[in-house]
Amino acid sequence: MTNHNFSFRTDRYDFWSIYEAIKKYYPIGISESLEESFPGRKEKEKLIVENIHQPENYKSRWEDKISKWQQELGLTIRSTTYGQVPSLSADVFLEEETYKDRILTKKIHISVSLLGPFYTLFGLDQTDLVTQSHELNSRPRHYLATHRLVVSPEQEFKETYIKLRDMLESNFEGYRFVPFGIYSSTIEGLHLNFLHLGEPSCVYYALFDNMIDFSCPVYGDQFKYGYDQWNIENPNMDDHWTIYPPGYQP
Repeated sequence: MTNHNFSFRTDRYDFWSIYEAIKKYYPIGISESLEESFPGRKEKEKLIVENIHQPENYKSRWEDKISKWQQELGLTIRSTTYGQVPSLSADVFLEEETYKDRILTKKIHISVSLLGPFYTLFGLDQTDLVTQSHELNSRPRHYLATHRLVVSPEQEFKETYIKLRDMLESNFEGYRFVPFGIYSSTIEGLHLNFLHLGEPSCVYYALFDNMIDFSCPVYGDQFKYGYDQWNIENPNMDDHWTIYPPGYQP
């Protein structure tokens, strides 16, 4: 994936609430030495503690929901939420086949942000290669490869993808789907201290989690699917300015 800055057509869409949420909880363009005392960071940590580290809240706000969805879909759902990033997340398994040294999976990853009314989901086609170490008491090593990142309802992911969107929006009132063209963009000056050196500071990492591989092939509608929820009502076409994302054809 080629990195591109956060951008959108302001005469058609309004994604400013995403930028405002990131700006509220993350320092942008300031010295890293000031990050520890940044007020938004402390507020973000409070949200993570309240929603994830308090067992009763986590159970009612996430575990109970995905347990119900698992029964309704007849599919295995495993929570991937952990208390370092601002989201509630899970993997919904469509297929999982285990061979001698590898696990083949097709799944849909869902993530609900704690920083604002935002959620997203995408399909993953992956192989997990498991190797045994000869060292005493050592654990098996896993090498994960993502073959496809599916960013809209396509092929074998389509039916469950659509059902999950309905379930998420029914359970999280007022939340909107963040499309790939937005969450794959970067914000200049945004520093995320949990990323590895060289990884881009994408909107996805700021709002959700780090369980996505942007280097793998992307399938689906990258720059139109999901944008309809962000349309401007009755835009003033006489007074506007436009930013075009890379690859977008108006």
